[in-house]
Amino acid sequence: MNDVFTLLNPGITGIKNRIQNKSGNQSPLKFFIMAAIGLIFWGGLFAVSHKVLIYFSSIEDIGLLLSYKLLSMIVAIAFSLFFISSIITSISRLFLSKDLICVHAMPVPTWQVLLSRWMVSFFDSTWMVFLYIVPVLLSYLLVFKKGLFTLLMMGAGIVSLAVTATIAGTVLVVVLVMVIPAGRLKSVFVIFGMVIFCLLYIFARMVKPEQLVDPETFNTVLLYITSLKTPSSPLFPGTWVFDGIKGILEGNLSFGFHNLGLSWSFSIIALLLMLLTADLLYKKGLSKSLGKTERSIKPLPDEKLLKRSPSPTRALVVKELRSFLRDQTQWSQIFLIFALIIIYV
Repeated sequence: MNDVFTLLNPGITGIKNRIQNKSGNQSPLKFFIMAAIGLIFWGGLFAVSHKVLIYFSSIEDIGLLLSYKLLSMIVAIAFSLFFISSIITSISRLFLSKDLICVHAMPVPTWQVLLSRWMVSFFDSTWMVFLYIVPVLLSYLLVFKKGLFTLLMMGAGIVSLAVTATIAGTVLVVVLVMVIPAGRLKSVFVIFGMVIFCLLYIFARMVKPEQLVDPETFNTVLLYITSLKTPSSPLFPGTWVFDGIKGILEGNLSFGFHNLGLSWSFSIIALLLMLLTADLLYKKGLSKSLGKTERSIKPLPDEKLLKRSPSPTRALVVKELRSFLRDQTQWSQIFLIFALIIIYV
């Protein structure tokens, strides 16, 4: 493991240097403004979450079910965000980083290189989600009147969820690079992620989740309660995390520890399986990625309409079209526009 920390040391040193340089060059006023914006955002997210949970708790008979339903949705969304962001960061860290040739030239086993790269990718793809989910967890603590121990257990469950999601994303990338070059794979996943986001957004608006808090939309109270009690798949890792957090919030520690133990044991097994792919797939995919030459894009021919335009205008339009065709990450904006048109028109 000493080699793993040695591989992580340059990144840690770089972060320290950037923090020191920014703290020395950044004015106190700018730092205060950024900190104030962050605290306002945190406070707003906490206030909204706390208000929603207070409203749910005021509803007789089904208020607790609504709170747990919201918690299950938060866990599922967090898992999706962990998974999608880990795919993008894993492609960059494992196959597109500029220091890969130097790193793999070191006398270090491949699995240790993969482990160190995954640890960096884990941090890059999860810190923002952790930052957003903390106020929500704090609101649950206040509403359910729990203490620091419950917060630690909830955090342990979310971390295990992040570990499982990032490992799944990393393994998926390692497998797909055997078929698709890493440079093109990143663009494919960016577009694919935006398409999935648009479809989920459209589906969410068509389902109208606000009806969950309106029992009048259901024919009977029994049907309404049954819809809230619909269990998630037991094979989904987020179900173990949700059941563990739910058990701890209810005071059933044995049930909560059992499910959190299942989640962490699955995460450890998944980590070991990921390391086994280091020699089987990662080295082959890396060699294929480093030796793959990108296909050149043919120059864009001038259209007849553009020939009648002034030279500066024609040059600007051609440049923008070429940039759009070469950078597939800009294509995702089209899907967002289509999604908004479908919803609001």
